[in-house]
This record gives sequence, C-alpha cells and structure tokens, in this order.
Amino acid sequence: MINNDEKMKTSWEKQTGKRTDYVDVRYNNVVVGHHYQTGMTDAAGTCTHEEFLKGTFQDLIVERFGPGVLEEVIHAVEHSFDNPEHIKKREDIFLLRRFIEQFPVYPNLASLVKKPGTINGADVYGNLGGYKSRIESDTTAMTFESTKCEIEIKKTGKTTRITLPFHLSRCVELHDRYYVIGGDNFHVISHEGTVLFTTDDGGLLFGYTLRFGNVFRNLTAVIATYRWFDGDYPDGCLSYEHGRGFTGRADLAG
Repeated sequence: MINNDEKMKTSWEKQTGKRTDYVDVRYNNVVVGHHYQTGMTDAAGTCTHEEFLKGTFQDLIVERFGPGVLEEVIHAVEHSFDNPEHIKKREDIFLLRRFIEQFPVYPNLASLVKKPGTINGADVYGNLGGYKSRIESDTTAMTFESTKCEIEIKKTGKTTRITLPFHLSRCVELHDRYYVIGGDNFHVISHEGTVLFTTDDGGLLFGYTLRFGNVFRNLTAVIATYRWFDGDYPDGCLSYEHGRGFTGRADLAG
C-alpha cells in the first residue's frame, strides 16, 4: 500500500558496499542502473513507460530492490500524468517546440551545414594548442580559452578582455561579430566584448531541454545546430541573422 506522501516518489537508491543501484521514473521513461561511486562506472538501461508496464526491467527491480519497490515504481509510472514535475516538464517541452515551429522551414538549411566551403565552428577550438583558440575577422581577432576571452582591434592594437559566464567551445565570425556556443547555448558577441544575443535565459529550456552543439557559417548564413536532451524530437538547426534573431529552421537527418 502506498500512502499519499509517497505518491510522487520517482527515485530509489540502494547502497551495497561501493555499489549503488538506482531507479528513476522520468516524465517519458524509466531508468534502471548502477554505479560504483563514479560516472565512469555507471551502467544503465532505459525504456518507455509503456515498455515498463509491459514488463521491461520489472524482474530486475524485484531482484535488486524487492517487490515493494516494484509496486512503488509501477505506481509512479501509472501516475506520471498526475506528477507536477512531469506535468511541468511536458509543458516546457511543448512551449519550446512551439517556439521552434514558429520559424519557417528552410529545406536547404541542413545541407548548408555539410556543404563544401562551410566554416565549422568546431575547427577553431584548440587551434593554438591545448584549449586555447583564435579566430580572426577582417579587422578584429578573438583569442579564447575556457571562459577567458580577448578581442583585439587589429588597426589600433586595442584589446578588450572579458570573462564569460560559460565555457566557449565553438565559434565562427561574420562582420566583426562572433557567433559562439557556450554552456550548450548560442551567443553572439560584439567586437567590443558585449553579448548581443543569447539563448541563456537562466532557465532549463535552451541549454538543457534543447542543447546547442555547434555553429556554422556559409557565406553570410550563420547556422546553429541543436539536439533535444531526451530525444523528444529530431536534432535540428536554426539560422540566425543579426538584428532579427532566429529566422528559419530545419531538421537534421541521422
């Protein structure tokens, strides 16, 4: 029998020596796994709610936790649509998907990412050795390493140093503006070091539910690629234009 205090319980752990067994009921799946106190030793399997209720992982949960915990897990799965945290997660995904779908589909956008001559923002990373990187425009140059960034005006030698609130990892430039990926978000930085645009609003939508992974430039087109953390929808890309923001979208095959 499960009382009301346990109704929304969604995580279980069992410690045996250095081994930790765990079960997590998420809004769209059930995760069963174990680890030995480090991420490198983590081993887990995932199934949908429907697959779980048909029997997937149920014997394993009984073996590791006993029939009482299995009853609790089944209850959590059956009542997922009553769980406020799961309801909020589904609402967030719906709103984010609606935001993406407001942009027109540009059929050729995905092909531009792989087109010969397209500049890949990942190619800049570490080009000075280690994690230190440098990218140049016609009149400026930006050198960065982790969160430290230095932008130089070539003609005058004036240098602006800034510390970013994210680890910068991918970058392309266009018209003395730098289009970067940092903290799984997309940002635009001016030659003066000002963040002109960012998808990081401090929430858990962009950068968590939907994560930007790379940025590309083809002539004057800037394209940021993204993936959905939970695989709710296909990976995709968005085109960006300065002064207009995101302007178009496309799914990425494979």
